[in-house]
Amino acid sequence: NNILTQTFQVWSGADNAYINSEINLFAYDSHNNLLSNTYQMWVNNAWVNQTNEIYTYDTANNQLSYTDQHWNNQTNSWYNINNISYTYNGTNQQVLMISLTWDTLANIWNNVERDSFTYDAKNQHTQQLIQVWDSPSSAWVNAHLNAYTFNAANELITEVDQNWTGRNWVNYALINYSYDANN
Repeated sequence: NNILTQTFQVWSGADNAYINSEINLFAYDSHNNLLSNTYQMWVNNAWVNQTNEIYTYDTANNQLSYTDQHWNNQTNSWYNINNISYTYNGTNQQVLMISLTWDTLANIWNNVERDSFTYDAKNQHTQQLIQVWDSPSSAWVNAHLNAYTFNAANELITEVDQNWTGRNWVNYALINYSYDANN
């Protein structure tokens, strides 16, 4: 069962009762994928829109996009804030994620960040390349690189994080994982 509403109420000592505070309204598609989450606040005895999250999916139920919107009380309409789009390979693994922000003056989406994901022959996530948008050059530029290695049991054993200096990758962090025998 999908949650349709989530209502938050706070105790009012003056009223000796719980009173409305916030509500989330959820909508789903026929595959139970979340399509929207609208957040409202209780103001002057009425629900008032605050934020809206919109989700889209492909036929394999992979999330294709997420859009964050805020409510404009003057125009009584939603306006865009952020958008994230997702791309998948033939085995439904996420290979690309692009983050955008809305330019209210130009009425366009602007690039912010691009994450590329790489997998090995065992379909293990082995690398994440994070790039940021450089407006002056109108190009993606390297920012961070995360590399992952696995043991024979397909368990993650190391993560190496690196930062781009503009010329080469410099080590930033190493994370080692160990496991008990309960797997």
